[in-house]
Amino acid sequence: MRHDPGYYKPDIGGKHWDSVARRYVEHDTLPQETFGVLSPRTGDNDNDRGPYVVAYTGRFYPFDPKPEDVRIADIAHGLAHSARYNGAGRRFYSTAEHSHHIAIWLLPRYGAQTALTGLLHDAPEPLSGFGDVLRPVKDSAPIIKETETNIWRKALAPAFDLPLDMPLAVHEADSRIIADEMRQNLAEVDPGYRDPLGVTLNFWSPEVAEVWFLSTFKILVEAVKAENMRAA
Repeated sequence: MRHDPGYYKPDIGGKHWDSVARRYVEHDTLPQETFGVLSPRTGDNDNDRGPYVVAYTGRFYPFDPKPEDVRIADIAHGLAHSARYNGAGRRFYSTAEHSHHIAIWLLPRYGAQTALTGLLHDAPEPLSGFGDVLRPVKDSAPIIKETETNIWRKALAPAFDLPLDMPLAVHEADSRIIADEMRQNLAEVDPGYRDPLGVTLNFWSPEVAEVWFLSTFKILVEAVKAENMRAA
């Protein structure tokens, strides 16, 4: 699939942001079970699964994650409203935009499935209850990484037919983009990050980031289907 940046531009001109996001969630041609519906998924008295996180469309149980509870709307909305680097940037920069840049960088180099994995690599964050935690803190608090890994392996990977283990290419892109992000948005630059991806941050608002994330998700899902058909 040829990389054309214009191909990823969603039709958002003159639209009300929430209605655009809901259009993707409620009226898209992709299966409804992929996008989900804007309603709770469990009853008020469903207390046997441990504590739950209140997500955009309902509840998610981070310690009992299941594929049927995964909704792309929860992921897109949560990541779009989550600021990278604990909000320490000079401008608001969301985890959704971070994920979009990684996916677009991966696509022409590693294909659609790896790009989709890159887009969703931080998806456990809004579902875990921990949110975006700085890497040094996460490394010192094993429960955070363990919970995120469990959500990925038991819920997200099966829901989107992605690998159980994060590809090395995604880890590489996720580390290298830190150099771009620090140089463009943080007061302090860690000299240990010397090999940037070369992306330019857009500093999208949460509303715009959410729409771009959903649009990129839709495109990559269809691209994965096309890849699978060619391989069959």
